[in-house]
Amino acid sequence: SLAEGGAMLFDFGDAALRGFWLKDMLFPIDIIWIEGGRVVGFVENAAPDDSPARTVYYSPVPVRFVLEVPAGTVKKYNFAGGDGVGVR
Repeated sequence: SLAEGGAMLFDFGDAALRGFWLKDMLFPIDIIWIEGGRVVGFVENAAPDDSPARTVYYSPVPVRFVLEVPAGTVKKYNFAGGDGVGVR
C-alpha cells in the first residue's frame, strides 16, 4: 500500500512516452506525469488490472518522471496541468 502522503517516484533519465499498467496491484492509485518540472497530465483512480486485455495508462507527452500516489491525491490537493513540481 501507499500511506497517506506516500509516493513512488520513477526517474527514467530521459523523456519518452511512458505506459504503466497495474499488474499485481491490490489497490488503486493516481499516476502523475511530470516533465520539465511541471505536471503534464495525470490518471485518477487507476484500478488494478491483471486481465489478459490489461489497461495501460500512457503519458500524454514524453515524460522523464512518473509519480504514483494514493488514489484520490490528485483530487484532494487539486493538482492541475502546469503545476510546478520539485523535480527537473
